[in-house]
Amino acid sequence: MYLDSGPMHLVITSSGEDSADDNSVNFVVVAKNDTHKTTFTFLGGKDEFLEFGRKLQDFPFASKKDIGFKTGYWQNSPGEFSITLHLLDLAGRINMRIYSNDYEGNEAQFSSVVEANALQRLATSLQTAQFANFTEHAWSSE
Repeated sequence: MYLDSGPMHLVITSSGEDSADDNSVNFVVVAKNDTHKTTFTFLGGKDEFLEFGRKLQDFPFASKKDIGFKTGYWQNSPGEFSITLHLLDLAGRINMRIYSNDYEGNEAQFSSVVEANALQRLATSLQTAQFANFTEHAWSSE
């Protein structure tokens, strides 16, 4: 498995302005490491990131199975954004893989090695996030 170098960074920006109900939010996710960057926009539920944060809380301690987050859909156009986590070794090194295929066919795929404690920070951040109009949540594996 090819792993890119450098730390992983995620920035999740939310805007509830265009949503039809209270649970749906417009999200913009920017994922990058030292060599790649992708931006993905989608309409999703606030609980999507909360559930992903819960999964992260137990990984890789209670479960060693791969976990992930996958979403995609914007104004009736298909697309996909996913984060997949795979345990590399018993020392707690984890491959964080980003995949993005936007609505115009632009595809990006890259990964970085992250530590379990960095994922715990991300889990806490996602579980306590207040996704409201124009809020930004940033995370780095450093």
